[in-house]
Amino acid sequence: MCFYPQIISIIILLVLALSLSSLSLLPSSRVYNKLRWRNSSLCSNSTNKSLVFSRPGLSTNLIVEMKLVMRCGVRCGMMGSACFSFQVDVISLSFDVYNVACFHFNDLPNSIHISNFNNNCSFYIAEKPIYLNVSSWGYNDVNKKAPDSSLIDITGMRGYLLSTNSRGVNVYKLNMEDASLYDFKRFDIYDNSSKVVSLQNYLMNITNGTVLIEQVADDAYQPAFSRSFTTFMKGINLDVIQLRSRVKWVFVWQQAAYEKSLSFFDTANKSDWTEVKIQTIS
Repeated sequence: MCFYPQIISIIILLVLALSLSSLSLLPSSRVYNKLRWRNSSLCSNSTNKSLVFSRPGLSTNLIVEMKLVMRCGVRCGMMGSACFSFQVDVISLSFDVYNVACFHFNDLPNSIHISNFNNNCSFYIAEKPIYLNVSSWGYNDVNKKAPDSSLIDITGMRGYLLSTNSRGVNVYKLNMEDASLYDFKRFDIYDNSSKVVSLQNYLMNITNGTVLIEQVADDAYQPAFSRSFTTFMKGINLDVIQLRSRVKWVFVWQQAAYEKSLSFFDTANKSDWTEVKIQTIS
């Protein structure tokens, strides 16, 4: 039996098609929001970006961050839909010597990370973000009874903490307007084929546009999933081929927008920043 000593905690960035004033740019009418996780700035190492301008070898007294952000942002806003987000990097080369660069992105980029001292970056996006920290635990975890072992944490909202006895597939619906979770369901599919059918029926019948947040607690393994279930799950972009005994699993999924699904199995004790662009469907 495999042993997975760590709770998996995946931080997921969702993006809504709503405005929240953070940086309003003229002559553009767009409003940009700075990406942050708690008190830390978030940035991207993505190579899918366009360099707009750079200024090498600047000293501290020549760097005014907000002026750089405004300049980079105004150019992004003037490009309309061709510029979805922008980033300003202030990279330390040596004592009091910095390189400054402005980048534009045509969509939400990958490789999100926390800003650090040597690369003080600011990332702005033309929509309102939601941040989720989704945890999952398996029976063999040494810290399975830790206070945050089953926490779903939403920045700016209260945390949602399941009982450690909630074995199986635990699902919340996400309200995309106020970033809250509601309508909790639990499917204890461990060695229980009738609960597998219940989970499939639930996923089949929820309203188009509904966003689900899922986490496994303890175990959600079926020694022999039916062919109809595995085919169905693969068809909605939630392939369960990696689901094994005691393997942790989290996903973010939207009904009728399966290409946007994010599904993580803790098969290598690895968790990292990731992101997905999810918008409501009318």
